[in-house]
Amino acid sequence: SNFPTKQNIILVHQNQVTLTSFLQQAENYHFNTGIYVDRESLVKGGKATVVIRSRLLVNQKRIDLSLLKDTTLDIITTNHEGIKQNKQVNIKLMDDAESSYQFSVPDRLSSIRFVVKAKIKKLSKNKNINLKGSARFTINEIDLTKKTQDLFITKQNNQYVLNLLGKTGEAIKYSKISVTFKHKN
Repeated sequence: SNFPTKQNIILVHQNQVTLTSFLQQAENYHFNTGIYVDRESLVKGGKATVVIRSRLLVNQKRIDLSLLKDTTLDIITTNHEGIKQNKQVNIKLMDDAESSYQFSVPDRLSSIRFVVKAKIKKLSKNKNINLKGSARFTINEIDLTKKTQDLFITKQNNQYVLNLLGKTGEAIKYSKISVTFKHKN
């Protein structure tokens, strides 16, 4: 049912028969999907792995992911010129472990979006409904700006060092840097 409804039911136990009613809940599905990719692995020409952990609920009760059909992962990449590419693969989701998929990282990657899609049969309507979860990661934004340097704090020989580095990691010398410190108190 799409709406909670009061239903009559006959209960039989040994020689006892009772007519009573119960509130039949609406059949509401919720698909939670956590998606993670190590941003440091998104290096052009390299390989990266997306990790997926999903949970399927009906009326706020967890149910087995094996009930899902036609489960796919879409990997949508956009480069700095705004050109999109989409790759769709079949993926198996598991209740007791993460699922993962390794993919090639394209050149000049600006953003990447992962979409997990699945279908489940809604018994009250006797038809399949679509479920999906997604996550989007924006990367390499420094390539889109005129900003070509940033500050990094490192610890060397029990001392903290403030480094001004270019976008390829080269040291920027002879730059004036103003620093203000504030104590936690």
